[in-house]
Amino acid sequence: MTKALLPWAAAIAATVAAFGMPVQSGHDLYQQALVKERAEGNLQEAIDLYDRIVRDFPDDHALAAKALVQMGQCYEKLGKAGAKKAYERVIREYADQAESLQVARARLAALVRPPRHEMTVRRVWSDPMADIEGQVSPDGRHLSFVDWATGDLAVRDLATGKNRRLTDKGSWEDSLAFALYSRWSPDGTRIAYDWWSPAHSNELRIVDIEEGRSRTVYKTPDETVLLTMDWSHDGREVLVLLVPASARSGPRRDQLAAVSVSDGHMRSIRSWENPYPYDTVGGWTGFSPDGRFILLDSHPSAGRGSSSDVFVLTRDGREQTRIVDHPANDLAVGWSPDGKWVLFTSDRTGTVDLWALSVEDGRPTGEPQILKAGVGRMVSLGFDRAGRYYYGTSPASRDLFVATLDPRTARVLSPPSRPIKRYEGQNDWPSYSRDGERITYVSARGSLTGVRARFNVLCVHSLETGEEREFFTDFMRMVDPRFSADGKDVFVVAWTEAGQMGLYRFDAATGERSLLIEAGEGRSFGSYAVSPDGKAIFYTSRDGAEKACRLLKRDLASGVETEIFRGPYAEPFTAALSPDGQSLALLNRHPEDAGAERVVRVIPATGGTPREVYRFSPSTNASIRLEFSADGEYVFLPRKPTPLEGPTSNLFRLPVQGGEPEDLGLKMIGFRGLSAHPDGTQILFSSRGAEEKDSEIWVIEDFLPAAKAGD
Repeated sequence: MTKALLPWAAAIAATVAAFGMPVQSGHDLYQQALVKERAEGNLQEAIDLYDRIVRDFPDDHALAAKALVQMGQCYEKLGKAGAKKAYERVIREYADQAESLQVARARLAALVRPPRHEMTVRRVWSDPMADIEGQVSPDGRHLSFVDWATGDLAVRDLATGKNRRLTDKGSWEDSLAFALYSRWSPDGTRIAYDWWSPAHSNELRIVDIEEGRSRTVYKTPDETVLLTMDWSHDGREVLVLLVPASARSGPRRDQLAAVSVSDGHMRSIRSWENPYPYDTVGGWTGFSPDGRFILLDSHPSAGRGSSSDVFVLTRDGREQTRIVDHPANDLAVGWSPDGKWVLFTSDRTGTVDLWALSVEDGRPTGEPQILKAGVGRMVSLGFDRAGRYYYGTSPASRDLFVATLDPRTARVLSPPSRPIKRYEGQNDWPSYSRDGERITYVSARGSLTGVRARFNVLCVHSLETGEEREFFTDFMRMVDPRFSADGKDVFVVAWTEAGQMGLYRFDAATGERSLLIEAGEGRSFGSYAVSPDGKAIFYTSRDGAEKACRLLKRDLASGVETEIFRGPYAEPFTAALSPDGQSLALLNRHPEDAGAERVVRVIPATGGTPREVYRFSPSTNASIRLEFSADGEYVFLPRKPTPLEGPTSNLFRLPVQGGEPEDLGLKMIGFRGLSAHPDGTQILFSSRGAEEKDSEIWVIEDFLPAAKAGD
């Protein structure tokens, strides 16, 4: 008993003794209960007294309500059940007692409020079979995916790790058809999926999980691709996107529609002309939990090179609201299970982060708030009923790397580092300026899967200041940017939306561009190099009309071209120019014969007979590009040491005057865009990394704003 309570307790005891009889009034019992609770710490006896007060004096509302509140607090201290019932009784029977009612409501809210948890992110699947085109089941137990060993639809038990195929098409030798996108029905008993055939037409099918029987609900016309997006909340329709496959080289009209599960009737929701043949909905598309709206990030009114924003459509497609409008690239992720939040990813900070936006009646009610930074490019795999969010990541991404070399031996001194921290996984084809102070590269920003990158950005980055210029383009693809000799321009090979290939020149300060060389029908470029004096470009061209592969020199002032070397059409080659501009190294390949030998040759820049330097057996990831060292005495050549090596290639340097290549001690997957620093101490390149990575499935828990509202 505390010293502060001793006088009070003694006074009560003296009063009882003076009268010589037990305390019978409700207020006296209440004082006794307080002594038991607060002075003696005997909570159970206090509970018994409070309970007696409520039984014996129910008409004294003020006293009974106070007793119930104290009873509930005693139960809480004991950690026993009963507190919730005591507070609920105050609310139900004594609503006229404002003070007790307020306390009871507050304590009851604290009891029923979910315990506070920190956000957790954990990996639930990562191995060579992991696939990211499916969806988590409503109960969170299973994940639908494609078993790419055969192309069959399958499900994985996330607890046991066991996989089960739901279709059985046979091997790839038996059939080239395959499943792709799959979505669970709201009750978790069926899966809708699209079934692709080599004829570019496909079917919407539904499979019963337990019985394993599939049926075709809708078959597209020829040359039309169907993508399964979502089920309606009542399980009666499946949302699909229809894309004309026959319009690959020009404008097309995409259509969002709902297909009846019972009879296959298709209800058109909205269609739009899409002049960009490789561009579809990039993120998640689906119904709101109440079925009234559809979330998507398509941009039917914007062109390639513009940012992607997030839209909400009414269920019938008649009204469209842009709910996320920002210059960044924003991709829809999904609705929260309660429909109060829209989730999306955005690269507005320079990294891809997960954001949430509060919505009501299909319209935003606040400002977006960041949930998790640095999630990277991801594919949404949906929520389960418990509010856990699943997503997939793919290793098929590239970054820029720089390795430090020993000036004498060129051996790699330390693991390569990333010179660019923004938009990781989306950067490719780097190259140094001739003074080594800047780099240029291509950043392909947009969707994670397929060829649906939103736009390609040509970047010029200062290594000294970190300043970066970005030139957003409408090109379908860009590769191999290189600075002009004076650094004022950047050349790049690019493809237009119509598939036309050309060599372009960009002003490195303003981004103004011009077309220098158009490949023309039946022609393609292999590689190119800028002369040290800035007056000419050397490039390789495979010419179908002449059935030859040629090395050409083009005078930039006059446009006059001179043929330096001609080889057979079946043996295209790439070329690298020495730093002094006096010689070129050629590396051949055989598109029709993967096992044919590769040969490195050197030829004077003025023409003549090539001199063979090295011959080797290829591997599946052998480089088709070379790069001269800064002193011009070697060429860098990535390749496997032996054909039986794993996915990584080693970086070698090969003496131009002949001899065996030297292994420099650097292993990476998919070397590309090699560029030597002018001082010979560094080499720049892009790669998929040092280790082969599998696709991964992740889950985020306790992260929704709604879950934290009462904390």
